[in-house]
Amino acid sequence: MSFNNLKVKSKLFLMVGVFVLGLIALGFISITTINTVKVGSYIDEEIETDKDLIADLIPPNLALNRSYLALFRIQAEQNPAELQKLIEFSKTVRNDNEKAYKDWGERLPEGKIKRLVTGKLSQLSRDFFTIQERDFIPAVLAGDREKSSQILNTSLKKVFEEQTESLNEVLELAKEDKNESEANAASTIWWRTGILIGFSGVIIFVCIGLSLLIIRSIERLKVVAERVEQLSGLCITNLGSANVLPS
Repeated sequence: MSFNNLKVKSKLFLMVGVFVLGLIALGFISITTINTVKVGSYIDEEIETDKDLIADLIPPNLALNRSYLALFRIQAEQNPAELQKLIEFSKTVRNDNEKAYKDWGERLPEGKIKRLVTGKLSQLSRDFFTIQERDFIPAVLAGDREKSSQILNTSLKKVFEEQTESLNEVLELAKEDKNESEANAASTIWWRTGILIGFSGVIIFVCIGLSLLIIRSIERLKVVAERVEQLSGLCITNLGSANVLPS
């Protein structure tokens, strides 16, 4: 049976059925997509794993670990050529550190973490490099290894430990922010998924209701049309009878 041969009622039911099935399919795809990429999904866990691995493989530029280690290598180096290379490397590390603070100062939103990073942490890094360039490197180049060792293990060590302590404070705050953001994301996905399901249900019921109203209207029109047809037949019959009456 072709579509054109179907009754109007059947066509409407078919139309509504196709629409409902399409809406259900769309909702299913939307929900499964959200569940696939939401916080805590396997994709999110893979991203987090890769990020954690990269963070552990690459030394953090905000911290002074690389700089402090480079100074110990400078302190121990006796070859003038190698010593110069290490000094140049320490300058590169300093540039990376300064660039990192500038970048994060622009990226971080206003709040306690940004104030700590751009304030206390940044100032401790500047203090460290000031002591390095003003006191430590000149002492090494002058051959006064006793003085450079004293600087390395007193003033530089003090700044390094203070910065490490502040970094741990920022790290804890960042973890709290991350957990809060994940909770907010999960909550948003939950209630918006509920809205999607509820809205889809409302649309389905509205479409079914409208279709039933249209079908009833069509059936009433059909009844009216049949009555009109009957009345027309009666009128024609009466007119025919009137025409055959004797004058």
